[in-house]
Amino acid sequence: MFWLQESNPIWLYVVAYVLSFLQGVFLSELLNRFKLLPEQNYYAAAVYITISSIFTEWQTILMASLIMFLVLWVLMQLVMKYRHDKAYGAVFDMGLAIGLSFLLQVNMLAMIIFILFAFVILRAFVVREWLNLFVGIVVPSFLAFTWYFYDNRLGQFVSRLAGHFMINRRVAFPLELTDLLQYSWMIFGGLYVFVVLQARLNNRVVLVRKMMWIFFHLVWMSLLAYFLDPDRTRGGVYLLILPISFFFSYYLCIEKRLWLRDIFFLSFVALVVLNYLPINL
Repeated sequence: MFWLQESNPIWLYVVAYVLSFLQGVFLSELLNRFKLLPEQNYYAAAVYITISSIFTEWQTILMASLIMFLVLWVLMQLVMKYRHDKAYGAVFDMGLAIGLSFLLQVNMLAMIIFILFAFVILRAFVVREWLNLFVGIVVPSFLAFTWYFYDNRLGQFVSRLAGHFMINRRVAFPLELTDLLQYSWMIFGGLYVFVVLQARLNNRVVLVRKMMWIFFHLVWMSLLAYFLDPDRTRGGVYLLILPISFFFSYYLCIEKRLWLRDIFFLSFVALVVLNYLPINL
């Protein structure tokens, strides 16, 4: 990533665009393959790619984008193993992926908490599965700990971890008015749609209702990831794109009033355009 930025920044944007496009398609594949939407469509990909265009600081967002792949893959595995009684190997792999995300960015500790919530919702409590999950989460950090220990840099590794969990009063929240408008609409708009969906899901399958709650927990876990970042970069907020895309894609499927659907989607387009207006907000 640093090589891309130093050699030619245009490649950074190319990689970011490709990642955003692939994640949108991957999310749509997850929702369509397991029939988590009322009908087969690519609303989720359209909403995902549109919202991701709001984030233009790809130097700080790219790592979060890579972590998004790990989160999407874990969700895919969870849904695939939803009705399987024994999935010890898959559970270990899921823990390994989330543990790797924590190693890539320490504030992604929030994703570890998120996967525990997801397991409580989707999987019955099986001691061996939970042990495999915790072992998978710990393995990447244990290997990194061992490497730094033999390289005589253990103190550096521990300081890096501890620095993310110490309260730093000097760090402010670098949010401009444009950021507040965008984040507020993403959060409150998404939660409004979530409440509307809860009132209309009485006849839906149990898996859909469970996935709604899993994505709801991902909303506040993403905000937790933002607050755990001492530099307050937008990487944690970037993870909001995933649950917001699911909520709005489901809402677009069941909303019969075409004009209201257009207003919601065009509002996201307006938030993207807001980034490029020659106005210092």
